[in-house]
Parts: sequence; structure tokens; C-alpha cells
Amino acid sequence: MSNTLGVFLSKQDQSNIFMGELGLDLDSEGNRVAIFDRTSMQILFIGQSSVAKVHLNIKYANTSNLSVILFDDDLVYNAAIVDGVKLEVVDVSWN
Repeated sequence: MSNTLGVFLSKQDQSNIFMGELGLDLDSEGNRVAIFDRTSMQILFIGQSSVAKVHLNIKYANTSNLSVILFDDDLVYNAAIVDGVKLEVVDVSWN
């Protein structure tokens, strides 16, 4: 089973669907990750740090408007943040 979150598509859909993809290479000490739009402060994703890829709106592949925060639930380490993240464009269609 893949560790990917995103859009679930029907095999009957023949059009190409492009999205922005963020590959997460996370520290083993981190437990949760949050991704948000730094301009609007809208939270776009919250999940476990075991997720390897997140697919978001393609508009985030054209700007550096994302921030990613990694949280350690044990409070051994401070939260880590990466600011100004830009996504890679990927085709998520079945073609």
C-alpha cells in the first residue's frame, strides 16, 4: 500500500489531471506534519509523519507559498518548519 494522500480518481476518467506533489522525507523523531498556505494561513493538510507524499492544488507548484511544520509529540525536540515550499507538478491521472 502506498503512503500517498491525494485525489482518488475513477479509471473511466481519461483526462490528465495535474496536481502539486510534496515528497516528505521526515525525521524519525517527528510524529505529525502540518502544511499550510503561508499567505492565507489556511491549513491544507494535517497528518502522521509516515505519509511519504501529499498532493495539493497545482497552484502551489507555481508559487512558494507553503510552509511545512513537523511536530514531535513527545516534546523532546522543538517543532521544525520549512518555509517557502514549492511543489512539483505531477500527473495523477490513470493514463
